[in-house]
Amino acid sequence: MHRQTGPRWATLLTLVASVATWTPATRAQVDRDVRPAAESTLHAGDEAPPLEIEKWLGGEGGDALPKDRVGIVVFVASWSEASERALTWLAGRSRVYAKDDIGVVAVFGQDAAGAGFFGKPETELTASAFIQRHAIGSIRCAFDQRWRSRSAWLSAAGMKTLPAAFIVDTHGKIAWLGNPLWPPGEMEDALAQIKAGVFGVVERRALRTKWEGVLRELKGLDNTLTAARNTGRHDIAVATLERLEKLDALSRGYYKVARFEIVYLENLDSEAAFTIARGALETDGDNAQMLNDISWTILTGEGAKVRDLPLSQKLAERAVEASEGKNPHYLDTLARAHADQGHLDEAIKQQKKAVDLAGDASEREDLLSTLQEYLRKREGR
Repeated sequence: MHRQTGPRWATLLTLVASVATWTPATRAQVDRDVRPAAESTLHAGDEAPPLEIEKWLGGEGGDALPKDRVGIVVFVASWSEASERALTWLAGRSRVYAKDDIGVVAVFGQDAAGAGFFGKPETELTASAFIQRHAIGSIRCAFDQRWRSRSAWLSAAGMKTLPAAFIVDTHGKIAWLGNPLWPPGEMEDALAQIKAGVFGVVERRALRTKWEGVLRELKGLDNTLTAARNTGRHDIAVATLERLEKLDALSRGYYKVARFEIVYLENLDSEAAFTIARGALETDGDNAQMLNDISWTILTGEGAKVRDLPLSQKLAERAVEASEGKNPHYLDTLARAHADQGHLDEAIKQQKKAVDLAGDASEREDLLSTLQEYLRKREGR
């Protein structure tokens, strides 16, 4: 299966270069408006409307917003890349949320025919298929067929884009609402203060001021990174990426992979690169995409001086575990790690799992071709 194996400067700079000008709507890569909204009537500080759940699709059912418990309600769609990012982030955080008695409900909703992404409307079937393919942790997933919840929440709040999140405090009030992805950490900041019971008008204003400063710093780092790229100053690029990792937790995986690739494939410092990779296992064990990308780069990166195959295997194993074994690409990487070490029986086992999870005919064909390659090698052909 083809994947990017060289430094991802272009991808990364596309991500970072837009930081300064992205609004919450554009940063979320919104594909369409969920529905035109009238003037907003739901604001932070108001009583949370009832969350009417017509059907639970994943996780436990029961009371959608239990009393005396902080809750996150996030409206998403299976066709939205930004929704996928938001759910991946929330799923990774869900264990921490569970310990803090914070519940998360993700609400999918019926789309009109012809709506959605590339003309594919959301239905209960597409939402269910999305949930089956993704690790959702302790997130409870629901389906809003008749727009009752979206009308009472999204439309009432004047929010027209997905994903959109609301934090409900222990008194049943909307404490915070906005884009869960942007600014990259505002929601987590708000959540911590809400949990501590110290989040009112003054705190909301202070939070906004803080994140306006963060956005300015991101813009400056973007300029530094662009200049470093244009002049080949890898040392400055690496240092800038380290700062971005600390500043933008939601995109930390992108920055860390880029930093790894520069050190591994440009600086050719394998020892330092593997230190980054081992650190990723320790600090970002729930970021399956990042672990998979680093593993794949170790396996296939062009020009690498040394390949630590056991480390690549560990990274891939953790990526598969974190994704609950639902992602065929991560299984494909794990199979490759085993195959490159001569563990062909295990490689075939994992590749078969990947083939079974293929999302479409083209993906299945690629994965099946790799499986056949491993079978031929085992037979000595």
